[in-house]
Amino acid sequence: MERIVAEAKVARATFYPHSPSKDDLVVPYLERIHQHIGARHELAVSGGEPPEDILRDVAQQIVEEIQRPGFRGCAFLNAAAEYPDADPVHRSVLEHREWFRAAIGSLRDPGVAGETFLRGLDGLLQVRTVDGVLQLTPSASGPDIRPRGDQLT
Repeated sequence: MERIVAEAKVARATFYPHSPSKDDLVVPYLERIHQHIGARHELAVSGGEPPEDILRDVAQQIVEEIQRPGFRGCAFLNAAAEYPDADPVHRSVLEHREWFRAAIGSLRDPGVAGETFLRGLDGLLQVRTVDGVLQLTPSASGPDIRPRGDQLT
């Protein structure tokens, strides 16, 4: 909170009545990200593309996001790691993950595709966040995700 107050260049007395705790900022932040992802998904689905193309587009968007300078990991995974199960922040994370699992699953087999895609995404985001050792190369058939040879030992 101190960093936010400092970067906003406002007095604590001005800032704290609006957001007394970090939790008061994190839940709306996660909700905004969820809304953005949901809107992109709705746009893709409403376009009438085949499910495989939509999944490929989702994967491409994720690749582009994690290659962005300053990427610091998935906001939802970061929040889940920081907040205990009963916290409103953690509940926001679980709600988003359930929605994402269902959204991806609706394109294919609901019981398998959503969970498989989500687990693969979790692994990709964790490896990229921790190691930064992935070479992500988009291709016509979708992203090519493989370790860079110079980073393997």
